[in-house]
Amino acid sequence: MDEFDSTNIFVNVSIDYLNLERNNIQILQKGSFSSLRGTAKINLGFNRLRFIDDSLFQSNDSHLEILLLNNNKISNLIFLSANSFWHLTELDVSFNLIENLMFTDLMSLQSLSKLNIGNNRLKFI
Repeated sequence: MDEFDSTNIFVNVSIDYLNLERNNIQILQKGSFSSLRGTAKINLGFNRLRFIDDSLFQSNDSHLEILLLNNNKISNLIFLSANSFWHLTELDVSFNLIENLMFTDLMSLQSLSKLNIGNNRLKFI
């Protein structure tokens, strides 16, 4: 699966845990998860994601608590600053290609209690 487009799949669907781990996903369409309601955990680990679009997780009903993006090819966390992850308590971006960690990337993560950013290429914090 190179591209994941949930526009017609998750319309007004309530899912507690969405596991898309190990699917070889390279691209997530804009707003792929915006129709999900009440989802607490999304696992996108072990795919081939390079980029997370700013609008990917935008939702009027975002209750996302756990976001797993480990073992991908993500190079930055800019998407975090463009979204309201008020309820996010755990973020795993380990084993990616992240070189810089900016304070602004983490500003919207007010409830974050666990951040795994190990095994990246961090040069600047």
